[in-house]
Amino acid sequence: MNADVLLKIFPINKLPYWIAAIVLVLCIIAFYLIKLLPEHIIKKIEVENEFKNNRNLQIESYYRQISGEETKELFEKWTSVLMEKSEGSDRGVEWFEELLLKTTMYGSKRTIDLLSMYQQRNYAGDITTTEFIAYITEIISSLKYDFSGYKIDPINLAKVKLNDFDNIEPEIIKNINIIESKLNKM
Repeated sequence: MNADVLLKIFPINKLPYWIAAIVLVLCIIAFYLIKLLPEHIIKKIEVENEFKNNRNLQIESYYRQISGEETKELFEKWTSVLMEKSEGSDRGVEWFEELLLKTTMYGSKRTIDLLSMYQQRNYAGDITTTEFIAYITEIISSLKYDFSGYKIDPINLAKVKLNDFDNIEPEIIKNINIIESKLNKM
């Protein structure tokens, strides 16, 4: 395109010079802003992502800090629930309520989901021994991962506890699969 065609489309030469200057400045500013807009959007996204990452690191750091005696004690208590008695507890309501409280305070979302599923079965009052073992081994496995980053197969925890595991293995596996299925839907 040559200048004559542009002047026919945009007859700037017929406008007073000050209006032409303003139009030219506004065009330059608009072009500059349009050029900077993608950079600004990218920068904003980077800042938001950095904020989220820093927040996640702070949360992880918090959980690492509390992983001292408090979390060790919590993990030991849940393990003792499995190892000392298969059904229920002679420890009393206060002991168990404290265990629930601390698990809720320090457990991950997955652990809390497992705990809530377990408690709902307890409230129903018809939890079987194999369901009990499946829930407790899932909770212990989840807590182990929360506090150490190590994954433990709940089946192996059941094998540690049960001397007749081979006889009830299908039932334990079935219950663990049901729990995992429900957990995946949460």
